[in-house]
Amino acid sequence: MEGAGSMASFISRLLSKFRKQQNNVGRSRRERTRKLRLEHMEHRRLMASDIASIGGNVFTDLTDNGSSVDDTDLVGVTVRLFRDGGNNTFESSSGTAGGDDTLVGVPQVTNASGDYLFEDLTPGRYFVQQAAAAGRVQRASETVKTVVISDADSEGIGVLTIDNFTDNTAAILANSGAPTASSVTDTTGANTLGSERDLVVNHTAGGNDIDARVSAGIFSVNPGAGTSGNAILTFDGDDNDANTLTHTNLSQNLTASGAEAFQFLVGSEAGNTMTVTVHSGSGNFSTRTVPLPVTASAAPTEILTMRYSDFTLGGGTGANFSNVTALQIQITTAASSDAQIDLNQTIRPFLSTQNFANLNPLSIGDRVWRDTDNDGPLAGG
Repeated sequence: MEGAGSMASFISRLLSKFRKQQNNVGRSRRERTRKLRLEHMEHRRLMASDIASIGGNVFTDLTDNGSSVDDTDLVGVTVRLFRDGGNNTFESSSGTAGGDDTLVGVPQVTNASGDYLFEDLTPGRYFVQQAAAAGRVQRASETVKTVVISDADSEGIGVLTIDNFTDNTAAILANSGAPTASSVTDTTGANTLGSERDLVVNHTAGGNDIDARVSAGIFSVNPGAGTSGNAILTFDGDDNDANTLTHTNLSQNLTASGAEAFQFLVGSEAGNTMTVTVHSGSGNFSTRTVPLPVTASAAPTEILTMRYSDFTLGGGTGANFSNVTALQIQITTAASSDAQIDLNQTIRPFLSTQNFANLNPLSIGDRVWRDTDNDGPLAGG
């Protein structure tokens, strides 16, 4: 078994190794007070945002001292996951759900490194059970582990901020007379990917303005009555150009630290969509379009998660998420329908690590004889 390392490196190792082997109607609405950061808000979840995992290692504890470098991994051991129905008691046995427990997914079999993994878990109490390993024994405390997945756990762990919208962009307007408008905002520190936010607004129909802005930590798109259009945020490095997509100023690994999804805190009126496009050099891109959730007054109170694996080929060889040269987020509005984004970032799964120690059985034996002279030691042959 490998020695102790950082939690981030263990998560990355376990996930990658296992998978390889398992094949505003008005300004008051547009300039809201800044919401709390994503990981601390109470909100509803949308679009398969449950991204928690339970996994670990099954091993032989050769010296009965817990996990250490001298231990050996156990391959081919079955591990099952049960979800508690509410009575906080494990009631299953022999691999079969009992009481109010429910078997989750299919049992996992430890791989060549002794690892197992259960993914995409919703909030709740779980019981992880290791089946008996041939030729090994276990203490009772090592056969079943209890894990509680919280709402925050199921939403994943933030890795990289794409834009936290703390650097304001003044409203830009487009209308039938001037159907396209753009702006460039230089940003500070790690507030924005590539240290620049490019914004383009397009008017597509209707007799009023459509405007977009970043203010008070909120990106908002606001078409007037009977008006529709789109707003495109582009992150392609510091090129001082909102209208040309550049592929030479940014080279970002979006999979670093185990990240595997985008996450947004959003709100919308009816009929709006969001499209995220990831570029890896000119002509190579992947894309995904989703409907935006309808919220009261378009307030950004819904979490929307977009997994990299759900993106589809848009052009060329598609995006390489470990080498991204540009990222675009487009809000397309229905007539008169506002939309807002509070925060967007990449996330990695939360992993609860549950290792199972097994022991070699103890054997005691030697010669047996009859002590005819009752003196204790073996006398003669």
